[in-house]
Amino acid sequence: MPFKLNTPLIKLPKIGPKTATLLAKNDLFSLQDLLYYFPKDYISYKITSIATAQPGEFVVLRGNLLRLNQKRKGKFSFQTAILQDQSGQLTLRWFNQSYLLHTLKPNQEYQVKGQIEIFRNQKQIVNPKLTLVSKNSSIIEPIYPQLYQLKSSWFQHFFQALFNLDLDIPENIPSSILQKHQLIPRHQALKFIHQPINQSQIKLAHQRLAFEELFLLHKQNLLLKHQPKPIATPLPSSQLNHFINSLPFKLTQSQQQAIQEISQDLNKPFAMNRLLLGDVGSGKTVVAASAAYIAAQNHKLTYVMAPTQVLAEQLFQTFQNFLKPHQLKVELLTNQHQPKNSDYHVLVGTHALLFKNLNPNLGLVIIDEQHKFGVEQRQRLTQLKPTPHKLLMTATPIPRTLALTLMSHLDISHLNEKPANRLPVKTYLVPETKRTSAYQWIKQKITQENQQVFVVAPLIENSDNSQFQYLKSATQIHQELQTIFKPLKIGLLHGQLKPAQKTQLINQFSQGKIKILVATTVVEVGIDIPQANIILIESAERFGLAQLHQLRGRVGRSNQQAYCLLFPSKLTPKAQQRLTALTQYHDGAKLAELDMQLRGPGEIWGTQQHGFFKLKLANIFDQHLVETTLQAAKESLTLKKA
Repeated sequence: MPFKLNTPLIKLPKIGPKTATLLAKNDLFSLQDLLYYFPKDYISYKITSIATAQPGEFVVLRGNLLRLNQKRKGKFSFQTAILQDQSGQLTLRWFNQSYLLHTLKPNQEYQVKGQIEIFRNQKQIVNPKLTLVSKNSSIIEPIYPQLYQLKSSWFQHFFQALFNLDLDIPENIPSSILQKHQLIPRHQALKFIHQPINQSQIKLAHQRLAFEELFLLHKQNLLLKHQPKPIATPLPSSQLNHFINSLPFKLTQSQQQAIQEISQDLNKPFAMNRLLLGDVGSGKTVVAASAAYIAAQNHKLTYVMAPTQVLAEQLFQTFQNFLKPHQLKVELLTNQHQPKNSDYHVLVGTHALLFKNLNPNLGLVIIDEQHKFGVEQRQRLTQLKPTPHKLLMTATPIPRTLALTLMSHLDISHLNEKPANRLPVKTYLVPETKRTSAYQWIKQKITQENQQVFVVAPLIENSDNSQFQYLKSATQIHQELQTIFKPLKIGLLHGQLKPAQKTQLINQFSQGKIKILVATTVVEVGIDIPQANIILIESAERFGLAQLHQLRGRVGRSNQQAYCLLFPSKLTPKAQQRLTALTQYHDGAKLAELDMQLRGPGEIWGTQQHGFFKLKLANIFDQHLVETTLQAAKESLTLKKA
């Protein structure tokens, strides 16, 4: 009996209860979820001989395995073997892998994959991958993001076994559209993306699956657009000026325009469905608080939903600052925190809000970073009768024209200005030779001006993959900075910490007890620490420009001058061009479009745009693909009616 896409992972071979629990922590529950957990990169191996293999190359060699040995030094063990082909010999070397003495077979012919290194003037491969020549082995190796203890090798072995099973993968694009756009079938694309034999298969899979993502998004939005408007309670905005005049700052023109559009929507007898689109630091939260104020004046509750506990706590504090002077009560609901009082006007929370008995007096739902919630999760909050008004917010730097195309079922308010007292963040590309002087400058800023610093790294821990071993991890940087900046307190924040630990670190950083916070991209959105005015980004070339711009938005949130230091690990000419652009431009939409032009929409590594659309492969800045898939979605709905 074939395995269907909705098959729970626990029912698949090679997945036990512990593995299923780890996968569930990353929202992977079914066969479909795991099939769409794509590689983040690929290593292409060059088929060659030992004599012609060059240092630094990733190669595939074939030869006989000779002289398998092991040596011990204290707690450590070293395993070696000699690989011999017709052109010569080289050493294979492992560390602390004694089991190889029993699993490898001397005098057998093996296919060996790895990177050529030079040790004592001799060629060697450290931690090579070996398969008997009688078995098939691809020369392209997919690299998957590590999930807790599940490393890339686990996913490689899983998919190798999975595609030997009988899988029921139904097509989700009409055959006429597949033929018109020369796209391969869905089941073939998923096979190629996980087990490619060559670069051509990767390209075909990417084209098909990127098309699919935008096609399904358009189709869903077109269906939503033509649904009848649900009935809602009008919320007149008669006292709104009292709230605006009480603010300790002057609103920008675009903020005033957005508030006016929202207040007009709230006064209509059908539910508002509006997207508030604003770059980092453009002041979306005060606009949302204005909407909550209108709801409270009309004796209606507001729910504010955020994707993480850290972001929910930040929003809770900000809404309190805006609404408490008006005697409006704001409460917080997360897995770690319950409301202190049941009598409130605004309830801020995480997805825990979804499991609460929804109050029938709910008049407004505000969803921040709404792309991080599933469709079903968002719909649960709007199933009340009458339907509450809905305001969605995002900081994704997407041009208004593209937003109008991609989110045609929503009304859009666009914040395109920064508050008047905000200075542009000074951004510098810093070579490794300047690292020591940069650290001295940072130490001076901390000790003399009481500044605080974000340090962002691409990895939590060092990678065991030789291709990425040059990258500095957050854990490694944290250890180094503890010595360099002693006795200053330095924190370490990443996604594998428990929610309570994250909250504690953010609170200590906010209170000034932690001077330097080393983190992964968990700080990309929602962290608002006005006194932090320096951000240092390690291996900056590994991030897309849109994501770097989001990270840069963590600083410069006060009237003081802020700084962003970009430290590249490997600065290719193209990477230098991209990072130089970040030092010159401060408009997120401009940077996102430029990034697409420089890297191309078909590039696997780093194409995911961190923002409003939860896309894995498609690039929302590929105007041609966006328009092509929109037309295809319209055609498919016409075919369905016929």
